[in-house]
Amino acid sequence: MGATTVPGFAAGTLIYDVVLPVGTTVVPVLSATVTEAHATAVITQTASVTGVASVMVMAQDGVTMVTYTVNFSVSTGINEILADQLKLNMQGSILKVELPNTINDLQVVTLEGKLILFEKIDFTETSINTANWNSGVYILRINAHNGVVTKKIVVK
Repeated sequence: MGATTVPGFAAGTLIYDVVLPVGTTVVPVLSATVTEAHATAVITQTASVTGVASVMVMAQDGVTMVTYTVNFSVSTGINEILADQLKLNMQGSILKVELPNTINDLQVVTLEGKLILFEKIDFTETSINTANWNSGVYILRINAHNGVVTKKIVVK
């Protein structure tokens, strides 16, 4: 990010959550450096401090492609409390999501960064039908009234 490295960056990790300091209003600018000759990187910047940016890296062979996703949020100082209050309950192919605070929206992405679901909610609970999803690990990101919570979910 600009002159700052994404904390914990590793080539095999495709999704990152970056929490910006409380009160941040300047939209972060993501930059990338490829380490292989002839490899290229295409960056899609976030439009807000609570948005998603991505870096699509094309290997020098012109075929192999990897997309890194960076989810930005602004710390409210209470995300840890919010994470403890999140209740997830998988019943068959239905994932029930519940928070004591209003959920503004939620996103589900694959580990490769592909958006599977985006829903505006405006309630304290919702259900997600995962019946048509492939088995695997997904990232659930919830934007609530007073913070952001990110959790891994497993679909069998």
